[in-house]
Amino acid sequence: LIDLTAGNLFRKYGAVPLRAAREAGAFHPNCTHRLEYLSPTEYPKGAWDEFADRVGEPGAFGDPLKTNAGAESAAAAKRRAQQAAKAAEERARKEAEEAERREREAWEALRLALEHPDTLGTRLGGSTGARLIEVNGKRYVLKGGASEAHLVSEQAADEAYRAAGIRVPSQRTLIAPSGRRYKVAELIEGQALGKWWAKASKAEQDAMRGKLIAGLDVDAMLGNWDVIGMAADNILVDKDGNPWRIDNGGSLAFRAQGARKADADWKDGWPNEFFTIADSPNNAPYVGGATPLRLIRQAAKRDWQAIIDALPDQADKDALTKRVAEMRQLAARDEDFTKGGYAEAFTERVIRHSFDLSKEGFREEVPKTVKHGDYGFCRTKQSTSGLVGGQPGEQFGNLALAAIKTVATHAKDHAYNQATLDAFYAKEPELQAILKADPGNAGAKHHLDVMAQVKDAVKNHTVLPQTDTSIKVHQPKQTQQPASKYTSLTDHIAQYMAAHGGDYQFIKRWGADQAGDSWNDYACRVKIVELESRGLDWKKKTAPGVFFGVNSQARRFDSAADFYTNNPAQLARDLESFAQYKSAIQLLLENADLAIEGKNGGEVLANDKTTRTLRLLRTEGPNVIPSGTKTGDDAAYSIGSNESFTLAKVFKFKGKDGVIVEVPFSRVNGLYCLERTPGGGRYDNFFAGEGENEVNAATDGLRRVFIKNPGVGKSNATWYHLLQKKGTP
Repeated sequence: LIDLTAGNLFRKYGAVPLRAAREAGAFHPNCTHRLEYLSPTEYPKGAWDEFADRVGEPGAFGDPLKTNAGAESAAAAKRRAQQAAKAAEERARKEAEEAERREREAWEALRLALEHPDTLGTRLGGSTGARLIEVNGKRYVLKGGASEAHLVSEQAADEAYRAAGIRVPSQRTLIAPSGRRYKVAELIEGQALGKWWAKASKAEQDAMRGKLIAGLDVDAMLGNWDVIGMAADNILVDKDGNPWRIDNGGSLAFRAQGARKADADWKDGWPNEFFTIADSPNNAPYVGGATPLRLIRQAAKRDWQAIIDALPDQADKDALTKRVAEMRQLAARDEDFTKGGYAEAFTERVIRHSFDLSKEGFREEVPKTVKHGDYGFCRTKQSTSGLVGGQPGEQFGNLALAAIKTVATHAKDHAYNQATLDAFYAKEPELQAILKADPGNAGAKHHLDVMAQVKDAVKNHTVLPQTDTSIKVHQPKQTQQPASKYTSLTDHIAQYMAAHGGDYQFIKRWGADQAGDSWNDYACRVKIVELESRGLDWKKKTAPGVFFGVNSQARRFDSAADFYTNNPAQLARDLESFAQYKSAIQLLLENADLAIEGKNGGEVLANDKTTRTLRLLRTEGPNVIPSGTKTGDDAAYSIGSNESFTLAKVFKFKGKDGVIVEVPFSRVNGLYCLERTPGGGRYDNFFAGEGENEVNAATDGLRRVFIKNPGVGKSNATWYHLLQKKGTP
């Protein structure tokens, strides 16, 4: 329904009167529709002609009349539209099928042409024959690798990177008629890192360094020594400034040019690259400054199970699983020392030395159980009763129980205790080894199943089913044989220190002085070294919670402070010796059960490997602990930066009242069970002998609980319950 006198046509042509010249029923020459005059009227000049020309344009003007004819036209239009859509869909399907056919034919032609790969495309750089080719209008990199095994390994590394969320080109495998395997990877358009870097601004370089380091922990864990490349061409930078790892043949069990790595570099499961990858000559210009701690902390946050699952070869899975377990232990020590207040540089030293000692077999030399009076391989004159492997079911059950508890406790907020979970996860390789040696070992299988359930609950934030953690993991008793190179753990420590720039005589002098008085010359030096390791101000004596002595104590401390002030190089050497010795202490505490007599008989453990703490007791001289303090109260007072405690039984030196304290492994500096070796001599009276069962620790800032007049010779376990804060179960 239209109105020529009031619509756009009228406004366009104006009000010039024009009597319609056409008779009713006439047809406009440009339109097949019959034009019917609704009434005799005058129209603006040209309006009727334009209207007639536009008749047949649906929706050109006016409002549709609701008539049967209109409804039928709409239905017909809908049918036509549906038919047109269907026809278009069919055309698209045929075009896709045709494109797919052409794609298949092109790849098949390439596969057949691989009989003569040197005739294809153009040669690229590298040592394994990479070539630039074109398939169906797209460019790819064709690579045969140094060998089929090397190529398979490179492709596996690509998939591991992809699982880690790191950019690698998409790839496919072609098998030539000869049977040789080839990798065809998407060509990433961009510049080699070295060329890009040379033109980049300082700000652009810094941003790129951050992007590269963000994945450097994966490079380290996968053993990709050649991640940057000799010419900085193993990484491409795309137009958006994103780095792509395009040549990962130096990962896993292979070197970049195709030779296999030594077992110590991959199969044995040691992530050595945490300490080497950032500062190697090829890598340092682009990722230098990435500390081992940074890489370990990055690695600890990743889902390594997904990365392990991406590897097709079981040997690679096993090697990476071991590396993950070692990384978790390094991360646990880092977290422990960081919470303990230690400076990052010192923490890194301890972690490096603990790693190197572990590689030398130190952990395997640690007795399964150390008891008061029976120290196994800790000392030169060891007994053999502490060396049996026994049945480690309890340790697995306890770790499993702790992991289950943190998952249950944090079922709603998901703030799980990662250290507790990692301690349980770290047992996976050992459980797998037991199960591999004894496929019928139901206990090992049970705890591996429990571990899988815990991982699943953490990943999906679900609730764990009812689980039995009391099941033992049985294994035959085997006598632990000490390494033939050493006569004891302490001998091993001394030789390690001699080989790595440490001085075990510094430790022996400290042990001898500490046996007499914790404010003797070398005892004060260790106090200062302990403060230095945490970045605390020993020169001004302003460290919070630290007692700096009175009278002769203060004078001897000042004398040691003057010595180090005038001999900073000696302080650096002693700090290094201290770090090496503490690393050995960490390994002993992590791997031995320190068993003492329980409150009501039997045995309990003084150390808790899950929480990484050691429970110690100390008696204080008069007027040290505030008067009015009652048994069970927190005892608030300052204490020396390194003092003597007892491990197993109460020993009183100057005072009658005492405290009990839960000490992080990181704050433990010396154990009496490591004394008197190697050799004898002037400083052999280490930590005052058996009766004192002495442990040295830095407990400033830690919660200490008061004990009124504990009985001499009574088990320290008598007061363990006081460490539970009021209101806790």
